[in-house]
Amino acid sequence: MSTIQLRPLVLTGLLLALSGCSWFGKGEMRERYLDAESGKSLAIPPELDTPDRRESMRVPEIEGELVAVPEAPVSGLPLDADDPQSRLKVRGAPDEVFRQVVAALEQAQIATIGDKDDGARRIELRFEKTEERKRWWWKDGTRVSTIRRSAHVVEDPVGSRVVVEDGDSGVRIDDEYAQRVLSALRDRIQWE
Repeated sequence: MSTIQLRPLVLTGLLLALSGCSWFGKGEMRERYLDAESGKSLAIPPELDTPDRRESMRVPEIEGELVAVPEAPVSGLPLDADDPQSRLKVRGAPDEVFRQVVAALEQAQIATIGDKDDGARRIELRFEKTEERKRWWWKDGTRVSTIRRSAHVVEDPVGSRVVVEDGDSGVRIDDEYAQRVLSALRDRIQWE
């Protein structure tokens, strides 16, 4: 017999051997499992009580000055109508608008705040994106990537304009992360 004719016979025999799980007594174990009775429930002795954990999670006192982030919206920024291309027009001086935008983004906590460049009026934001990579038969794991965006305040004939840029290239961008930034600013800045 040649090896070409022998291969299908060996594969067929191997598949038959692996598919016959009940030949090895698995059927009996399943019947024993189905006939099993439930045991007694767990009884906790009365002298054992749950420990008081309030003191174990206490945050230690720190030295220095704490900076409070107000819950109220940032006031004093009259806004014009939204510009659909990931921009927000604001009537006001760019330096003052930048300070208000920084305060609003710190209050929103939608992303990790990175470098702040007061001279260029740009603040870097980092979003964490978790992707689950899986194939149809198993999960490969998760991958966390960082999406970088910048909120940039530029001069405009109206006063100022807030634009969202790609953190790496500096190109104006309109994606879901840019929309998160702009909606956080719209929610936290009082309209006139």
